[in-house]
Amino acid sequence: MLLLICILLASVVSFAVMGWLQKRRSNALEARACEMNMRFSAEDPFDVPQRYAPFTVIGSGHSARASNVTYGRIDGWAVRAFDFRYEVGHGTRRETRRYGIVLVETDHPFPNLLMWHDRDAQWAPLPAQRLGGRIAPWSFRGDEGLAAALAGFCREIAERGVSVQVRQSVLMFSQPVRDRKVPYLRLLGQVGRLIARLKDDPLGSAPATDEAPEPASLASPARNHSHRVVENRPGM
Repeated sequence: MLLLICILLASVVSFAVMGWLQKRRSNALEARACEMNMRFSAEDPFDVPQRYAPFTVIGSGHSARASNVTYGRIDGWAVRAFDFRYEVGHGTRRETRRYGIVLVETDHPFPNLLMWHDRDAQWAPLPAQRLGGRIAPWSFRGDEGLAAALAGFCREIAERGVSVQVRQSVLMFSQPVRDRKVPYLRLLGQVGRLIARLKDDPLGSAPATDEAPEPASLASPARNHSHRVVENRPGM
């Protein structure tokens, strides 16, 4: 009985500490969002798992959840950055996979493209496996020209294992995280600088890497998404 009471107390303390750490991180993210003239919600005001389900990372696994959402506009384009997790398997074989994600809703109709980074190949969802093309540290399927351009644009974030997906006018950058910390703020800053370059050159004339891409088929089209950003600050 004493052992069970000790285990129960330890569990309560552990959950309390985890809750406090999460709250502290949310407060820090909210403060940073204000500094960037953006908004923040600890919960998901956009229903990310449903709204962006056609994207490979978002639509994979089950029990998908977005949290700690920073959102607003950078150079006129709607941007949403958040912690994201989903589960694969069931019961004792269940695993949680975590990503820091930045979504950019542009005003340009890009070709469809999926670029999956080698660093995350072991945990790649089924749609990101056996891709036909190859450029730098990414395997890809979709438009070759856009793949070459983004490979040039994304040199700064390539070392962080970031995968990229483009569906119509929406770009998604996903960074795998192997611990419970999901540091999307640095990725958001890097994507912010990338946006300025993309606006100057929407189709991309950045130099490709030394390795030329192989032919690949186009991805299937996705349904169109709204470019509206919530104007009223959501409740915490």
